[in-house]
Amino acid sequence: ISTNAFADGGAFFRSGLDAGYNGGLGWFLHLDVANFSPEAALSARLGFGYSWRDAGDPAAARKIFINDATNGVPQESGGMWLFRFDVLFPVRLKSIPRARIYLGPRYARFTGNFDFVGGNEVFAIKSNPWGAGGGFESSVAISRNVLARFDLGIDYYFESKIYGHDTAYAPDGQNVNPRKQYTYADAKGAINQPGIEWRLMVGISYKLSR
Repeated sequence: ISTNAFADGGAFFRSGLDAGYNGGLGWFLHLDVANFSPEAALSARLGFGYSWRDAGDPAAARKIFINDATNGVPQESGGMWLFRFDVLFPVRLKSIPRARIYLGPRYARFTGNFDFVGGNEVFAIKSNPWGAGGGFESSVAISRNVLARFDLGIDYYFESKIYGHDTAYAPDGQNVNPRKQYTYADAKGAINQPGIEWRLMVGISYKLSR
């Protein structure tokens, strides 16, 4: 680990905007406290964003959470709000400028929307898992205050309750109004809640103050 790769005379703030793939196509806003530990050039980042993703299997979701009806033309859409905190550590790599690795906790709010057009059936299934993740980023100076950045990482979200309408399935088996003999494994297979998620994004960050 390099102790001076990001050293800039003390702590300062940066804000940024990224776009790309993060469990789905999306965007991400973040605020960094850079060099809060000048001796090691450590930084901290707090951010949130939104990603669009497939909601899951409409027919299975209907059977597991609602009823056994099959009428209507199924339509689905999904997305998730993502919240994350990271500590960033500088590393020295040849030919890769301003390289850092990062790690920290994650929290997601996933919603899958299902609409059976002509079948009078509209419902949403939700899950709010916690997780953890890490990755690698590199940045290049565009001007004195602006950096272009590249971010590659992976996040893992722990199993969490999946709920919708008046039904919920939990990893510990404490289900609420389960339909028939369906289990958490059935609900997990039908709903595209966050699990192991790759992150590949590019963006810019701006130095706000020292």
